[in-house]
Amino acid sequence: MPHREPTMRSRELGDGLRQAMEAAGLTGKQAAQALSWSPSYVSLLLSGKRTAGEVDIAAFLGLCRVKGPERDRLLALCRDQDTPGLFQQHGSRLPLQLVTLIDHENKAVVISSFVSTLVPGLLQTGDYTRALLRDAGRVPAEEIDDRVAARLARQSLFSRDRPAAFTFYLHEFVLRLPVGGPAVMADQLDLLERMSRRPYLTLRVMPATLGAHAATAGATVRTRG
Repeated sequence: MPHREPTMRSRELGDGLRQAMEAAGLTGKQAAQALSWSPSYVSLLLSGKRTAGEVDIAAFLGLCRVKGPERDRLLALCRDQDTPGLFQQHGSRLPLQLVTLIDHENKAVVISSFVSTLVPGLLQTGDYTRALLRDAGRVPAEEIDDRVAARLARQSLFSRDRPAAFTFYLHEFVLRLPVGGPAVMADQLDLLERMSRRPYLTLRVMPATLGAHAATAGATVRTRG
C-alpha cells in the first residue's frame, strides 16, 4: 500500500501508539517481531503515514497492555483516521503561509499568539470572518466561502481528546473594533467569553493604557511541538 500524507487523526493515533509502545518498554523492532509485522509497517503506523484496520490496532494495543478509556480513544481514532484534515480539504485553495501555519498548529502541543487589531483566527465566529474578508476587499468574492470554511475547520484543534495548551493575548482595541456590526460583535464577544472558560485556554487582554510595547510591530503566532 502506498504511503499517504498523514491526517491530523492518523498522526494523533500514531503518537498514541508510540506512547503505548514506549510505556510497555518496547521498541518498534520488538513490537514488529512480536506481531509478525515488518519493522517498516510499524514505523509507518507510528508516523501516521499508513492506514491500519481495527484488528491490527487492537493487536498492537493488546501487546502494549493498553486498556480502558485510552484503548477506546485509540480505536476511535483508528475508525476516523482517514477523515481528511483541513490541509487535505482546502490546501489547494489556501495561501502558502496559511497552509504552513495549519501544519504547525496540527503538530503543536503549545500555541500562543498576540493580535493587535483583530480576533485571532482560531477564535473567530463565521460571521466575523466573513465580514473581515468581505470588507477588507483583498479576497475574491467567490473564494470567501472556502476561506470561512477553512478558518472554522481550524477550530477542530479545540475538540481533540488532548488539545494543545493555548494562550491568546489580545489588545484592548481588538474588542473595540466594530467588525460586521453590533450583532456580529455581540456573538464574537460571547464566543471569546465562553472559550476563556476552557481549562486548556488562557485569554489575556492588554489595556491600551500600556502604550507601546514589544509586540506593537504586529501579530505573532508561536507553536511548540
